Amino acid sequence: MWRTVVVALLVVLPLVGADGSSLLEAGGVPNPARRAQLQAEVVHRLVTAGLLHHQPLTLVTGSGGDGVALSGALHWQLHVTIHHCAPCDNATLYRVLVAPKDGLKLVVGDLTDFHHLGAVKPHHWIGGEVVLLPAPAVPCRWLFQLPLLSKAALPLCVEVPLAGDGAVTVHQRGYDSSVRSEPASRLLAGEPHSLLDRNSYHGRPFEAYFVDFKPYFVCGDAIQKAGALCQHPLPGPDALILETFAARVNLTLRFRRSPDGGWGQIVDGTWTGNVGEVWRGRADAAVAGLFVNGERAAATQFSAHTFLEEVALVSGRVPLGQQVSLGGLLPPVSWAVVAGLGLLVALGGTLMSRLDPAAAGRQLLRQVEDAFRGLWAQPVTRLPADTPRRLLVGVWSAACIVLSTALVTGLAAKLTAPRVYWSPMTLWDAVEHDYQVVTHAEYGAYDAAMLAPQGPLFDGLRARWVKGNNLRTMYRMLDPSDRVCLLEEVQYYITLRHRLIIETEGRVHPESIRLADQRAFTFLVGFSMQRNTPLLGRLNALISRLHAAGLIQHWMRLMRRTDELRVTAALQRAQRPPRVSALPLSRLRATVELLVTGWALAAAAFGLELLVHSCLGRRRGEKPLPQSGHN
Repeated sequence: MWRTVVVALLVVLPLVGADGSSLLEAGGVPNPARRAQLQAEVVHRLVTAGLLHHQPLTLVTGSGGDGVALSGALHWQLHVTIHHCAPCDNATLYRVLVAPKDGLKLVVGDLTDFHHLGAVKPHHWIGGEVVLLPAPAVPCRWLFQLPLLSKAALPLCVEVPLAGDGAVTVHQRGYDSSVRSEPASRLLAGEPHSLLDRNSYHGRPFEAYFVDFKPYFVCGDAIQKAGALCQHPLPGPDALILETFAARVNLTLRFRRSPDGGWGQIVDGTWTGNVGEVWRGRADAAVAGLFVNGERAAATQFSAHTFLEEVALVSGRVPLGQQVSLGGLLPPVSWAVVAGLGLLVALGGTLMSRLDPAAAGRQLLRQVEDAFRGLWAQPVTRLPADTPRRLLVGVWSAACIVLSTALVTGLAAKLTAPRVYWSPMTLWDAVEHDYQVVTHAEYGAYDAAMLAPQGPLFDGLRARWVKGNNLRTMYRMLDPSDRVCLLEEVQYYITLRHRLIIETEGRVHPESIRLADQRAFTFLVGFSMQRNTPLLGRLNALISRLHAAGLIQHWMRLMRRTDELRVTAALQRAQRPPRVSALPLSRLRATVELLVTGWALAAAAFGLELLVHSCLGRRRGEKPLPQSGHN
């Protein structure tokens, strides 16, 4: 059963009992025992009629009230607590009535001095259920207007006439402040009546203040003004949760836009935003991805959490410098193999010169050249029979083939390799690389999260921390030279990324913005509501059932469906035929080095060959000197 807040004020009862016996003793002195019996009888009959629930009882007795006698006459089967105050002041009544505790709360005594007591805080409901049984001279309608009872839900009041022939009447104040009255005899007889039961809220208005914050809540109205009602909320998780709840308990749900566009924080000692509206009693709930923190929980009361939100760094990509050199085309092991093959060629040439004395006078390069031509121009069966020469040519050819293949393969791999990018993945990365850390100016919960922790890491973050606009910050991230990152909720980061791609018509690729691996903070998300509100228990039960069914996550995915389709269409429109683009000079460095090295070696070989041929030509052109003979 739904426990609501009703103020129970049992006071001085009529002067005539239910059986016609007088409640006054001789000399006009009140009969306390008879009065307690009548009070107990009325309470039990209200429970029987279903207007009160049988639950733990709290008695607050003031002047003229006897809590002990009433407790004995009730024979209450559950726990009974008695508080006596004469006269009752605000402190005592606040401690008992506004306590976050359900139950039946009765205040017994003279209520004529209650008019000087102040009202409860606007964001506090009175906890418990109530009946007003005033003295004959105190009308129920006057009691209903007391500031003390302004936050009581469906308070009851029983009027007993001063004369014995009058009918006992039960009054009830509704959620719309109207008063309904029924004869007690009709309730006791079980006849139909107009009094409201506590299982329904009978169309009571429920004001939920919001901020557009996808995927939690978005208003679909074309014209949106601060403080205006939202006529067409989109089917997001917060709207669907409250709409389901309102339909179950018969509430008139109204979504109203935040007057200042904020969720709520303390500014100059006063709450702003949606939390401020709840704190001032104007709103029943603040919705749209509201974080739970200590300050908000102390000012209002939160529902069961609807989501567990994580906060992480969002930043752009920084391209790393990538220069391909000749030495980087091959790994060190490959260069060692090439050097070993060259050494084998040199050793083979030396060995061949020593094993072939007849060819010792010929030039080694000429031998290799002749052997190489013979290797590639003749079949294998017609190769020269010179084993050392074949060994030298085979090793040298293998070296040339391996080296050229390795260089070409390495060059192709380096030129076609994708570019390497870097982004700060942790908070330390942002501090060490001197990134500016931005938080959205309207997020009130981030201030406490950034200011509370101590240590070198958060000292560095606070030194680089500024407040700004989250979407403008994401546009700044597209410039690799701008070292800026954003602390953002993971769910809303997806929304911002979708918005960025849609606004740029697909020119921004999803990989241009990165989400860090490390989660900086974790927050519970829920509805901020007035303290002791009678709605909280049933709302929490509904949220638990929705979590178990997986509907909240499903509704969040549905909220993103439209944006995902628009992002896909924008990216498809942005796709164009590939254009011929030149590779950057840093990627062509190895090619240039390889060509220059080849040209230099070719020129050196050509020069050496000219020098050798010139020297050989001179020797061939010299005629031998005539030898002198002896006659």
